[in-house]
Amino acid sequence: MQKAIQHIKNELNGIYATDEIQSFTYILLSHITGYSKVDIIVNKNTIFSDVQRAMLNSFVNKLKIHTPIQYIVGKTEFYGFPFLVTDSVLIPRPETEELIEWITESCVKYNESNLLDVGTGSGCIAVSLAHLFPKAKVTAFDISDDALK
Repeated sequence: MQKAIQHIKNELNGIYATDEIQSFTYILLSHITGYSKVDIIVNKNTIFSDVQRAMLNSFVNKLKIHTPIQYIVGKTEFYGFPFLVTDSVLIPRPETEELIEWITESCVKYNESNLLDVGTGSGCIAVSLAHLFPKAKVTAFDISDDALK
């Protein structure tokens, strides 16, 4: 694990800020090993298999060409919920979470209404609203078959 951590730091140094590299390190190592951040720290002497090393190298190379970490690991979190993402959808942004906040504060009385998400992409807005308004009928659509997959 220590070698993997050092490899990531060495490869990304000068491309990203130190705190961003540290964040990427835990995200990548967690994705590869299934370990939590604490597990990564505790299991610092873990040795990667050849498959894990190949995955790590592939991920680091993608980061070097500025592929978003969410696309690399294929997931992100939005409004406390996990979402799968590919390069066929936009990565949900924190500003979009503010939209969910605004809707929940402004539209509480519409809990049983119909909600429509046009151009849903990852579905983060529709799924979050469906969770927050369980009596509402939420419909989402997109013209991109790849996004809908």
